Amino acid sequence: MSVSVTLEGELLYPSNYIGAADLKGRDVRLTIENVQIDELMLVGGKKQKKPVLYFEKTPKMMVLNKTNATTIADGLGAEAKSWIGKSIVVYPTTTKCKGKTVPCVRVREVQQQRQVETAKPATGPIINTRDELSANLEGFCAEKGIPESDMNKVLAAVPADAKPEQLVSAYVAFTEGR
Repeated sequence: MSVSVTLEGELLYPSNYIGAADLKGRDVRLTIENVQIDELMLVGGKKQKKPVLYFEKTPKMMVLNKTNATTIADGLGAEAKSWIGKSIVVYPTTTKCKGKTVPCVRVREVQQQRQVETAKPATGPIINTRDELSANLEGFCAEKGIPESDMNKVLAAVPADAKPEQLVSAYVAFTEGR
């Protein structure tokens, strides 16, 4: 199985795209902000157009494979633009690829998604490091016209060794009701 290399729980080679390692073994609810076709650079330098999901409150995107697209379409409808503003739940798992078991991200089925959303409160963006917390807070403050000093107070209160769930909690606590 493919291994994501980490140092003290942080990915050494983070990506712009959500991967199984980013989810840290948990279900994460994300709200779709946009769906579009992007030209991606593949291994070996080849370019290919692929559908990509963009989410609210996180800079991470998700390349949409056929399995996940079908799961979302089954619950939210066949027209991808109608998914904008709606939530999905993603989770880490594994799949077979070229004879090897590799980590992947899947989307929960609609019935399972409803149970997850009812059972646990909304989660924030995927935030694994203090730098990602700072970037998310900076974007939020700029969008809402909130002084940078308010953001710096939040960052000062977050321990240097904070776990991802603590970082997400700090973000959610700061942004709720603003």
